[in-house]
Amino acid sequence: MTAAFDERSERQKQSASFRALADQVASPVAAGRKSRKAMSAKQRGQWNRIVAAINPAPGATIRSTAEWWKADCKAAGIGAGIFGWFLWNWAFPLLIELAKLWIESRRNTQSSE
Repeated sequence: MTAAFDERSERQKQSASFRALADQVASPVAAGRKSRKAMSAKQRGQWNRIVAAINPAPGATIRSTAEWWKADCKAAGIGAGIFGWFLWNWAFPLLIELAKLWIESRRNTQSSE
């Protein structure tokens, strides 16, 4: 196996893991203080576009990672307009939660290697 193949395989694993975490964040929580309603079809579509625009590289902190991902989305034209505030009002807390899970998963993966 070549180094390029190994790197591509690792990126695919990371991407699959990232998408699984994004789906977990987007699903409604059944009980507890963080319970929320299920996303509407429009919100689900927007969330899928957000996740597709993100480069899943962990940053230094949860907040900085979420801010970086938000900037990636705005560069791709997601939530960059006048009404972007409405999108980020509900999506940014989810992005912070996703960043938290992503950073934790990367730490766990690195510590088990």
